[in-house]
Amino acid sequence: MKRTSIMAFVIGSMALMTSCANDDDMEVYITVGTEYQQKVEEIREKFSYPTQLAAEDNYYADFDKFVPTGTAPAYNMQNELIGEYGYVDLGLSVKWANFNLGVKDPLPDSKLKSFDDIYKEVQHDMYIANVTYNKIILPEVPKSTVPCVVSYEEYCKGSYDYIRSQFADNEEYEKFSIYCDQMKKAYKKAVEEYNSYILDNKYSLIVGRYYYNWAEIGTYAWQEDYKNLPMNIAGTEYDNVTKNLGKNWRMPTKAELQELVDKCKWQRYEKANLKGYIVTGPSGKSIFVCDHSQALLNDYPYIYLSSERTSKWNKGVEVYALNINTLKIVNNHPSGRYATIRPVYVK
Repeated sequence: MKRTSIMAFVIGSMALMTSCANDDDMEVYITVGTEYQQKVEEIREKFSYPTQLAAEDNYYADFDKFVPTGTAPAYNMQNELIGEYGYVDLGLSVKWANFNLGVKDPLPDSKLKSFDDIYKEVQHDMYIANVTYNKIILPEVPKSTVPCVVSYEEYCKGSYDYIRSQFADNEEYEKFSIYCDQMKKAYKKAVEEYNSYILDNKYSLIVGRYYYNWAEIGTYAWQEDYKNLPMNIAGTEYDNVTKNLGKNWRMPTKAELQELVDKCKWQRYEKANLKGYIVTGPSGKSIFVCDHSQALLNDYPYIYLSSERTSKWNKGVEVYALNINTLKIVNNHPSGRYATIRPVYVK
């Protein structure tokens, strides 16, 4: 690629400035109107390509603010320590986990791919990784203090001439234009892949969902087979949270789910392919409650189970649950219809 100085363009611009001056001693600058500015930006866009992730394309960076206010140990059914899990003190009667039960642990930052890593992988997959072109940098639109409008034709002719001067012939010029288009497509694909990757590996605790049958009771279970089943299984052998995380972790009760609705602000969140709610408590701290992510795993993504059941049976147990789309406590029959569990910490 031929490299030339932008001096020729600068000299041309200086000539335009001089032609606008009424006094040889007056310092006059070019003013480019809004329409001209837009046209120049169109030229800049056509002959350039993105080289790094733009802030507006980093869709889920706002999840960085969802941090636990504390952590607590978790134990498996063999009473072996399996790690520390986070909870958030929303200012309620219990502390709420910043994760749904069963989701995978996030990767440490040192193991995460960067956007640059993924961008390079996409370029390689699109067979443009080994092609190198220097980015064309157009002269900046001059700022002015004295009105002196340069026509679009005059300004953009200089810009086009400058771009064209960077290449030995029209063939190279066209190759670069095609290259820019390919790189823009690669960037768009890399943005999608990066956000999906980050959501799945960095924010997996915050947005991940898994599904459970209440007390692991299957479809068409009969009441007489569960004579010892308590009305409230919180902290018992039937509680999947306690079984998976150990004492002090349990399922929320019906009253605790209602408290989460009544005393917290629920703000709808929809970005890219992720939906849910930012739930902010009286303490000012927040958790994220997800009802839809990339992989829609459950039949009822918006149902969060309580630890309490009703007195009704219909070939299976009926339980109280929170429908987060309506923010109502409902009677749910999850046997064979999986729903989500959000743990609470009670120590």
